[in-house]
Amino acid sequence: MLSATFGPGRPGAASLELPLGPVLLKMPRTGSALLMRTLERLLSGAGASEVVLRVDAPDGVDAWRLLVQARTQLPLPGRALESLERLGRRWQARVSVQEGPGLELAVLLPRLPG
Repeated sequence: MLSATFGPGRPGAASLELPLGPVLLKMPRTGSALLMRTLERLLSGAGASEVVLRVDAPDGVDAWRLLVQARTQLPLPGRALESLERLGRRWQARVSVQEGPGLELAVLLPRLPG
């Protein structure tokens, strides 16, 4: 889903760093699609460039981490950020955001065993 939303050939294409195997989430596919669209809206609203999206599984946590790093021209749009946080709560994900000279956004998504 990340490749379809942010991969080559897409407007604002990002550098993707994905695990070799499947990323199985404890959420319906419609939920992850909504999360990706909200993230896309957040990044485009902030004028993000040089976007890097990385998915990994941190040690000791039963979750996938989606880490987004980007250069932004504008502050993050409040409504899109609120939507992302609301979706995170709905699907028991944790969202953290650091804005400074760049953007670093992490979403911990509960994963299925396997």
